[in-house]
Amino acid sequence: MSELVPVVCPFCGVGCGMYLQLLDDGLIATLPSRNDPVSAGRLCVRGWRAGDLLVNSQRLTSPQVEGKPTSRTEALQQASQLLKGIAGSRVGILAAGHLTNEEGFALSYFGRRVLGTAHLDNFGRIVDGPALWGLEHSQGQTYQRPGLNTLPDYDLLVCLNSNLRELNDQAGAWVHKARTAGSKLIVIDAVDDGLGQDGQLYVQHQPGAQSRQLANETGSLPSPNVAKLGPAELADQLREAADLIAAADRIAIVFSTRAVPTPELAVAAGEIAKQINEAADQQADVFAVAGAPNSLGLIHMGLLPDQSDPGSEGLGLGEMLAPEQQALDGLIVIGEDLSGWVGEAALQALKDKLDAFIVIDSVSTPCTQLADVALPMAGFGEKEGSYTQLSGEVCWSGAAVSPPGEARPLPAILAELAQGLGSTAGAAQTEAIWEQISQQISGYEQIQLAALRREGRVMLGPTAPLLPSGEVDLDYQPQVGQATEEGYTLISRYDKNWWVLDGRIPAIPALYREARDQQGGYVLMNPADIEEAQVRPGRAALFQTECGSRQLTIYEHPGVPAGYIVLPAHQLEIIRRLMGPGQYDRESSSVSRTPVSVELKKG
Repeated sequence: MSELVPVVCPFCGVGCGMYLQLLDDGLIATLPSRNDPVSAGRLCVRGWRAGDLLVNSQRLTSPQVEGKPTSRTEALQQASQLLKGIAGSRVGILAAGHLTNEEGFALSYFGRRVLGTAHLDNFGRIVDGPALWGLEHSQGQTYQRPGLNTLPDYDLLVCLNSNLRELNDQAGAWVHKARTAGSKLIVIDAVDDGLGQDGQLYVQHQPGAQSRQLANETGSLPSPNVAKLGPAELADQLREAADLIAAADRIAIVFSTRAVPTPELAVAAGEIAKQINEAADQQADVFAVAGAPNSLGLIHMGLLPDQSDPGSEGLGLGEMLAPEQQALDGLIVIGEDLSGWVGEAALQALKDKLDAFIVIDSVSTPCTQLADVALPMAGFGEKEGSYTQLSGEVCWSGAAVSPPGEARPLPAILAELAQGLGSTAGAAQTEAIWEQISQQISGYEQIQLAALRREGRVMLGPTAPLLPSGEVDLDYQPQVGQATEEGYTLISRYDKNWWVLDGRIPAIPALYREARDQQGGYVLMNPADIEEAQVRPGRAALFQTECGSRQLTIYEHPGVPAGYIVLPAHQLEIIRRLMGPGQYDRESSSVSRTPVSVELKKG
C-alpha cells in the first residue's frame, strides 16, 4: 500500500478533506480525515467513491481526432492548425467548475494572452455566481462564510430554498448535528424534500416571490402584502418564522447556491442578516454552500467574460451555447460534457456551426467523441493543486497516482498548444504558476506554496469584488414588449432582466431544477389567469400559435405578468415550434424572440 495522500473532494463546493491510498490490487481507497474541519471524519456516498474516478473504465487515455485514437503529436498539430485559422476574438473557452486554481490561471493566460479572446467562462460561475453576487450586493463587501462546523453553535437555523441533504450532503450533516445539539430549524422552500420534516416550521413558498417579505418582517420595513403572498396561512407562517428569529440569540441563514436561480434570494438573506445584526443582542450569519468545487477560485483566476473593453465584451456560457449565436468560429471545452447541459442533438448542431471544436478532458464523453480534437488531461487524484472555499480558505489537494496513458496536466497541454501556435507558453509547473498567482491575484500575495502544501489550508487575504456590479433589477420583471390584442401573449424566458445575474448570465440551475421537478413540456402563468381560464395547475392544455401547436402542462408563478404565458428557456424545441426562430444580438449578447399571440385550449 502507498502512503495516505491528502486531497479535497471534487464533487461539490463543501470542500471535504480526505485521503487517497493506492492499494496493492491497484484500486484507490478513500478515507475520511478526522482532523478536517469540514468532513470531520465523515464523507457522503460520493466522497467515499471518489477513488473510483482514478480507475474508471471511461478514462480518456489517448488523444483523438474526429473520435479516432491518434498520436499526441498529430492531435496537437491538428488542434493548432484549426486554431490558427480563427481570429482569437472568435474563439470561446468553457471550463468545468472543478478545475484547480493553477489550472484556471493557466487557462486564463492561454485564452487572453495566447488566443487573444475575451470569451471565457466556467460552469461553476453559472451555478454559484447569482448567489455570490447577491450576497456581495446586500452586504457591500466580499462574502466570506463561517465554517460549517460552527453551525451547532447557533440556536436557530433558517434554511432557504435548499434541500441540503440532496444538494450538499455534508452541509446537511452539519445541519443535523446542529439539530441534535438543540438548534431549532425553519425551512422555507417551495418543495419539502425531507428537510422540512425535521424542523420546527416549514413554510412552503414560491421561490423568490416571498423571500424578501421575510426581510420585511424581521426589520422595520412594511408588513407583508398578504394579497401578493397568496393564502393568508402563508403570511401567518412567515410571521411565525419572524417570531422565532426574534426570540433567537444566534441565527444561521443557510442555503445551497445551486438552488438559488437569481441574486434576489441571496440579497434577501443578506438583508435579513444585516437587520438582525443591527439589534443589540442578536447575531446572524449567512452560510452559503457552493455547488461547484472551485467556482470562487476560478473567478479569482480570471475565468469569466472579459468586460474591460466596452467595444468587445466577452461572451458568457449562455451566449456561447445559444443555438442562434453567430459570434464564435471555435470553442474549447475543458473538463465538462456539454451534452449534459444542452442535449446531444443540440451539441451536434453547435459543433456543425464551428470551424474548430476542441475538448480537453479526463474521461470519454459524447463531447470528446464529437470533438475535432480531444486531448486527455490529468484528473482528480492525478494532479496537485488548490481550491478556494467560500470560507476564505485555500485548500491543497495532492496527487496519489500518475496520469494514465497520454494524459497530461492541463497547464502542460496548454503550453504545448501555445508553442504550436507560435506563441509564448505560460507557466506549466506548479511552482512557477504559484509565483505568478501570488504576484497578480488579489488576496493570494501572502500565501506561500510550501506552507500551503504543509498546512493543507491557508486563509486568503482581502480579495477584489467577485463580479462587476452593473445595473440589476432585483424585482425581475421581464421585458415583455407589446402585448397582443387577443388572447394571451407568449414569451420565452430568456431576456436581460429576468432570471439573470448581470444581464449576461442565464441562471441555468433554475431551469434544470424546474426540468427536474416539472417533467415534460410546461409553461408558467399568473395564478389569476389560471383561475380565469378555468384550468388547473399541474394539468395539461393545448397551446396554439400561428407557428404551431403543442400540449403543455401549466404551472403557476406569481411573477408572470397578467395576460402573459412564459416558456422557460431550456425548452428550445418547444419555443421554436410555437414562436419560430430567435435573433441573436451581438451587441447585447442576448437572444430575443418576438412575443406571439397564443390561444389556450383545455385538453
